[in-house]
Order: sequence, then C-alpha cells, then structure tokens
Amino acid sequence: MASSIFVGLSTIDIVYGVDEFPAANTKTEARSQEVLVGGPATNAAIAFAHLGGKATLATAVGRNALAAVVHEELEKHKVQLVDLSPGLREFRFCRRSPSTAMAIETWFQPTRRA
Repeated sequence: MASSIFVGLSTIDIVYGVDEFPAANTKTEARSQEVLVGGPATNAAIAFAHLGGKATLATAVGRNALAAVVHEELEKHKVQLVDLSPGLREFRFCRRSPSTAMAIETWFQPTRRA
C-alpha cells in the first residue's frame, strides 16, 4: 500500500441548496444546507485514501466548534490527522501510526511558552 503525507489547508465549506440563483440585491430561501470538509490538502488526502493509499494530513484544525466535523470526516475516510495548530501541546491522531507520528514530531515541534 502506498503512503503519503499531505501538508496544507483544511477548511469547512457550508453549501446551501437553492431552487434558483438569486438575483442581485435579493434574498432567497435555502432548501438545504451541508457542512463539508474541504481545502486542497484535505481533499487530496481523502481522495488518496479513497483510492487505497495510506494518507496522513498535517494541517491546523484546533479546538473550535467545527473541529469535530474535520475529525469525524477524516476518521470516516481513514485519514490520519496531525494537528499543527499553534498552542496545542500534543498532536492528535485519527489513526495511530508510530513511524509517521515520530517523523512529524521531529519536523514540527510545537513552541512551548512559559
């Protein structure tokens, strides 16, 4: 099985479904709403995992209200997460892989403040 690490942006996309594109300066009612994980590195890692590869995503997710969405989606697609958010004292993983974890910790030591 091929392995790869993806480093980059992770986002939350909120998509609204409407019956027709609204005209300028008007309001329209949405018939649906979806909250999806996105971002170039995240999408590439999920696609790689879907194709049978072992994907690791190094990105900043943090501890906020939408972070759980990212964690759940990555776990669903079996993508390992290395959270590089400033201020985190440890890295979080969706799936354990000691060799990858050691490599990431060597490259990205978090700054410790007194």
